[in-house]
Parts: sequence; C-alpha cells; structure tokens
Amino acid sequence: MDGDIPQKSLNRDQDCQKEPIFLHGDLDLLIIEAKSLPNLDLSSEAVRKCMTMGNMCTPPFVKGLKTHSGKDKIITSDPYVSVCLAGATIAQTRVIPNCENPLWDEHFVVPVAHPVQKVEFLVKDNDILGAELIGVVEIPVQKILPGNTINDWFPIIGQYGNCLKPYPELHISIQYRAIGANSGSISDGDGTTCLGVPKTYFPLRKGGSVTLYQDAHVPDGMLPEIPLEGGKLFQHNKCWEDICHAILEAHHLIYIIGWSVFHPIRLVREPTKPLPSGGELSLGELLKYKSQEGLRVVMLIWDDKTSHDKFLLKTVVGTLFTHHQKCVLVDTQASGNNRKITAFIGGLDLCDGRYDTPEHRLFSDLESVFHKDFHNPTFQLNSLGPRQPWHDLHCKVEGPAAYDILTNFEQRWRKAKKWRDFRLKKVTNWHDDPLLKLDRISWIVNPSSGPNGDNVVHVTDENDPETWHVQVFRSIDSGSVKGFPKDIDRAKAQVQIT
Repeated sequence: MDGDIPQKSLNRDQDCQKEPIFLHGDLDLLIIEAKSLPNLDLSSEAVRKCMTMGNMCTPPFVKGLKTHSGKDKIITSDPYVSVCLAGATIAQTRVIPNCENPLWDEHFVVPVAHPVQKVEFLVKDNDILGAELIGVVEIPVQKILPGNTINDWFPIIGQYGNCLKPYPELHISIQYRAIGANSGSISDGDGTTCLGVPKTYFPLRKGGSVTLYQDAHVPDGMLPEIPLEGGKLFQHNKCWEDICHAILEAHHLIYIIGWSVFHPIRLVREPTKPLPSGGELSLGELLKYKSQEGLRVVMLIWDDKTSHDKFLLKTVVGTLFTHHQKCVLVDTQASGNNRKITAFIGGLDLCDGRYDTPEHRLFSDLESVFHKDFHNPTFQLNSLGPRQPWHDLHCKVEGPAAYDILTNFEQRWRKAKKWRDFRLKKVTNWHDDPLLKLDRISWIVNPSSGPNGDNVVHVTDENDPETWHVQVFRSIDSGSVKGFPKDIDRAKAQVQIT
C-alpha cells in the first residue's frame, strides 16, 4: 500500500475499550485543520444543473468568484467539525465555505462529566437542506486517560467504516485533565487557573446571594426541617409570594421573560405575611397598577395567545421562536437610599397551572385556591378535577450575577424588537427603547468596568460563610440576542476582555 496513505489510526484501534469510562474534568481541544476533503457539493450540483439546464453538465462554479490565476472557483464542501461524547455535541467549529483544505485553528476547553467509550470528531458539510456527514475521527477514551496531549493527523473514515478518497485527514490536539488533577481549579487553557467555567459569556461572580425555592408556594411547616452547619435550619421560602412583594416594592422597573404569562392568575393565594396594597390583584392588573405608578413594565414572551390576548399593557414584544427562559427582574432596596437589581429565575412560568405546593392537591380547593386556574391535558377539564400537579424549582439571585441576568434580558429584548418589522401582524410598542438607562440613575448601583468593578454591587462579603459565587449560563446565540459575537475572532476578543 502507498506509504502516503494512513495505514491505521486511533479511531479504529482494535483494543478499544468496550465499557464506558466516566470522564470528569476538562477536555482541552484544538481543532486545527483538515486536508483533501471530498467535494460533496460537486455531484449534487452537477445533477441539478443537468436537470434544469439541459446539456449544461459542466462542473459547477461559484459565480463571480475567481482563483488567484483568474479561473472560476469551483463549488465544493463547506466543512465544519462537531465534537461529540456519547451522542452529545460538546463543541463545534465555524463553517468555512467552499474549502477542501480548511484551517479552523479553534480552541475549546470543555468541562465534561460523561460516561464514554470514545471522543468523536464529526466532519460535516454544511448545506442549505442540512448538514451532510463527510466522515469521522474517533479517539478511544483509554488513549486520553493518562492526560498526555495527543497532537497529530488522523484519517477521516466514512460513516460505514470505509476509507474515503482522496484520503482526507484531520489535524487535532486533545488532552484530558481529570478534575482531581486541577486541585479544585479549572484551567483557562493558557496555563492560568480560574474559578468557575472558563471561556463563557458570563464569568463567575462573587459576593452574591441566592435564595432557593421549591414549587410556587410552600406553607409554613409543610416540609421537614433540613439541618445545616452551625446548628442552622434551611428556610423553605415562598416563591410567588416573594415575587409579588418584590413587584409591589419596585420603584423603577419590572422586566419579565416567560414562555407564557397568564395575566388572570394571582400570585398570592395563601399568604403567610401581610400583603401591601395591590397584592390581591391578578398579575395583569398588578402590572398595570405598577405601570400607572410610572414604572417601566417590560415583558418579553413567546408569541403565545394566552400570554397577551386582550392584555392591555403596551410593552409586549412578540418573537418568532419559543424559549424556556423564565425570569422576573426588579429593582429592590440596597444599602442606604440606593436601589439594586434583583432577579428571580428558574423553571416556573407566571402562567396557569403553575401555582402549587408540595402537597400537590388534585381534587381539593378547586373552587378557592385553584379557581379557574388548573391545568390537565390528559383529562377533559371540569370543575371536579383532577388538576395536574406542578413541581419545579426557582431561585432569587442578588449581587453581581443579577446584572448578568439583566444583560441577557436587554440583549434579548433588543433582538426581539428587530423582528417586529418582519411580522405579519402588528405588535404594539411603547417607546423606541423602553429599557431604562440605569447608568443615568445614580441611586441604582451598577457594576463598573475594571477588575474590581463588581464590588459596588456585592451584597455579601467574600469571607462571609453565607456568600454565594454565581455563574450564569445560557444556551443561546446571535439569533436570539443582540450583541452576541457571530464569529470566532470576535468571540475570542470578548472572552479576553471579560
């Protein structure tokens, strides 16, 4: 066999581990380049031209594009690489159009906790009708367990185990670092260490506070006591009751993200403390009540009819895609006469069927606590029940991370407004930009730029045993947020800044 043709690679090693091995640590991946990729676009484009233009079965060319010699540039594959563990995609390069010898040079440091047999590098051709698999490089998991860096060219094998022509190869580097080898820190990929997950949009924030919630409401004494260190007990808090009080006590803004917001619901039905004026109102009336006080009440919801049909607020923006972010942002009391941003975020939408307690009543209190507010897609709804129970988690975030959640809302709002001009039905808007300019309101504390810019919005001392370090994650891209980097160079520059 020709010596220039790869004879064997790690991806077809016969002693490959059959039983999955649990990887817990970091995968340091560098996807460098590929060479001699097959032209998957050539045959399909030639067939299309033959069918649509008679005898014009000449090789397809990119109109208007020339090579350095002045010849037309031929259409070829638009390759990219996805990295998969046990079927889960953990990293993906950008697409390089019309290139059989692409150079990506993209670096990923991915925290992993997966039972796997191999690491797969899927080389794909991006197409209008969907991606087409070119081939695969497989690295058996036992090859990376020692923690050594593997940096080499590997043959790209066809999806049926066949050798491809003209013998394409992928140049990659991979290193596995077990969590114990990091001494509790996570590498940033450049030899330094940091707390939190590196190379993410939002870094880990210190000096915060988090309140945890189970279900929309937990009556006093319903759940067993949970002992904590120092003789303390975990306090079961009341999610919707706390949200209601925070909305009532807001002075400047109420921002809401939800899959659905059902305005007839009431947030507080079994109060455990006195309600301020307005707390007895339905959610829609409560938000109108606060809007009439002069607050900016801004909602970002999926274009769901139950959310805003006959809802009289003028600040609803429709979107084209569903999502599962559920968040309420308000300004709350800070030290002195200042205000700060507080975020409620988690799994509970402010919509019908979500109010429940750990008791999960099915038939009782349907005409009082759950009057006209229970949901059951399995049985036809009637006043006798049963109602579908709803169990979920939520939390309240205070401190620097709350401002990251605010940034997410502002980015999504500005992106959603751009779609308004393309919609078939008109969505009423209030101002060109109803979002408050918080940097112009001196009594609302804001983080500043610089390494210690978060300190001004800390709500706990870093030495306080009750302090929280919080990092916000989101599965999102430039299609849903304004200001998110669209290419790898901008993303790298932004990570370096943060």
